[in-house]
This record gives sequence, C-alpha cells and structure tokens, in this order.
Amino acid sequence: KAGCAPCRVKWLSATVLLVALLTGAGAPRAAAGVVADCTEQAPRAAVAGGGQVTFSADCSITLTQPISIAAGSTTVDAAGHHVTLSGGGHVPIFSVNGNLTLIGLILTNGQSATGGAAVMVNSGAALVARNCTFVGNKVIGANGLNGMNGSDTSGGRGGDGGNGTAGNPASGGAIYNAGTTTLINCALSNNVATAGNGGSGGNGGAGGGSLSQGGNGCSGAAGGVSCGGAVHNLGNLTLIDSTFAGNSATGGNAGAGGQSGSGTFPA
Repeated sequence: KAGCAPCRVKWLSATVLLVALLTGAGAPRAAAGVVADCTEQAPRAAVAGGGQVTFSADCSITLTQPISIAAGSTTVDAAGHHVTLSGGGHVPIFSVNGNLTLIGLILTNGQSATGGAAVMVNSGAALVARNCTFVGNKVIGANGLNGMNGSDTSGGRGGDGGNGTAGNPASGGAIYNAGTTTLINCALSNNVATAGNGGSGGNGGAGGGSLSQGGNGCSGAAGGVSCGGAVHNLGNLTLIDSTFAGNSATGGNAGAGGQSGSGTFPA
C-alpha cells in the first residue's frame, strides 16, 4: 500500500525472490575453473579464462581438436583424481603459447603430423609438468609423393620420369619444446616419432621405332628426419626425477629410383 514502508519492503523482497527463481540467479554454480563433468567442452571452457583449473572427479576425455593455451598463466590440476586426456589417435592434446602447468594428468594417444603429439610448446611459451604421465603419443610424418612416370611414344624417345619428393620430418613424440619446459617426477613411455618415407622416382617412358630410346627413370627422394621419440628440445629443458622408457625415433626410408624406359638404345 502507498505510505506503508513495511509492505513495500515485503513486496520488493518477494519480487527479488521471484526473479531469482525464474532466472536461476542465486542457484549454486560450478566455478569457471572447475571441471565438473567429463565432456570435451568442460576442460576447454575451464581453461579459456586462464588461472587455476581443477577436476572434481575422475575423468577420461577424448578430444577432437587440441586445447589451446593462450597468453597468460594456466594451471590444470587433477587434484588427486584419475584424469586422462586423450587425442584419440587423431589430434594433439595441448598447444601452448602462454604458461601452462600440468599436475597429475595422464596424456595419451595424441597424434600429430609434425611434432608435439601431447604438448607443443611454442617459442616464448613455458610448460611445467608435475607428476604427469605421457604415454603412447605419436608423431607420424607424411610420406613423400612418387614421381610421375614418363610418357610412351610411338616414334623417338620416351618421356623421362619425375623425381619423388622427400618424406616429412617427425619430432617430439610427446613434447616439442621451442620454449621452456620443466618435467618433475614425470613418466614418458612408448611415445613415437616416425618420419615419412621418401617418394619413389617415376619410370621412364618407352620409345618407339627402330631408332628409339627409352626415357630416363628419375630419382627417389630422401626419407624424413626424426628427432626425439619422447622430447624434441630446441629451447630450455629441465628434467627432475623423471623416467623415460620405450620411446623411439625412426627416420623415413629413401624412395627407390625409377626404372629406365624400353627402346632400341638405353636410357
């Protein structure tokens, strides 16, 4: 009622309560830095603002794209829970451009075509991993392309084959470090860096006619270079009480040269 202060206070309090019920205001919500469910989106959203990110339960999460850590500092802490982040054998797990601290996580089945299947530490960035396990991550460099075969001719000289292209390199099966990385009480096992094979040279084409000559077969290309089955370090690396076991780096095989084409005279 007009002129009745206690009534106005009761009416306003009831209005605020009604708005809160309708909008959800005042209802308990998980903090932005807490991963409360095991969906892919949950850790991605939690790290978006940086700062401290903790898990509130055991989780096993398979990613469909890497988690990017931008400028600033981010800590991802399993907080005593059993937390596994997997690349599903298709994608890397973390790409770091800021400062990232990982505590108590298992990073597995990350895959990259270039380097750092579990964590790519870019230039100027920093990684600290404590009590973490890096297992079964793979960098698989692409194979080079085979050269084209030379064309056959009905009279004269056959066409030359084309050269193969080199296999792609592979570096850092688990971690590619171009910045600063510190590993404390971590285990890195069965991570793999396998470079691509070189492409084979194309065969020479056949010549035609009594004075024909076959085309030249061309060169196969070099296999790619592989560095660091577990860690490829181009920056500053500190290792404390960490274990490396069963990691491998394998260079690619060179491609074979192409065969010469047939003809009256050799190619």
